[in-house]
Amino acid sequence: MAPEGPIEVDCAETILICQWRKLRVRAKRKLDTAVALDKVQNRVFNERPPQLLLENELEVLKDTLAEKRSYPRDDYERLLHFSANLHRASDVRFLRLGISFLSTECRDHLNANVGEDSFETKELWIIALKKEVDNVLMPRIRERRPDPNGYLPAAAEFLAADKTIDDLAVEERLDAAIDRALRRLFWVRTQKQLDRAARAKVVNGKAN
Repeated sequence: MAPEGPIEVDCAETILICQWRKLRVRAKRKLDTAVALDKVQNRVFNERPPQLLLENELEVLKDTLAEKRSYPRDDYERLLHFSANLHRASDVRFLRLGISFLSTECRDHLNANVGEDSFETKELWIIALKKEVDNVLMPRIRERRPDPNGYLPAAAEFLAADKTIDDLAVEERLDAAIDRALRRLFWVRTQKQLDRAARAKVVNGKAN
């Protein structure tokens, strides 16, 4: 039933505007949540290891990496650290140790496909390891979603953030405004019906 008169039109517009604002608030919260989770979830997966470097670049990179060392969080980060540090392997024992720190899947894959015994020199082995890690293992693991335990705490922290609570408070205020507009609209229409009924009685009374 279409609204009649300026008061009913105002009530209907208030309800529509409040509903529109609620949809906007929810859409914005969903977008903020998606962006926040994407940053946490895909931070490492957007990184790429450096290519094999020239000798005159190694010392600079060594200092940079030394300042940014952190414990790898998951299989992808372990591969990333391993690949980024291959150029620093001055000892075969370092390479063996690095491979041993990888996940069982990655370690078995490298031993089976680029085993140490298959190469004449350490340099050739490093190049083969680098190519296998960068071009095979990391793309394979990058396609998987990370362990939920890696980003659920961050998700929980974000969802409990003050901004989310503020958004919910806005929705509550909008719901209250919608309820007031509905009650007002109901009251106006009820009054109109009562007025029509009263006028009808007067007309019928005179007619009789």
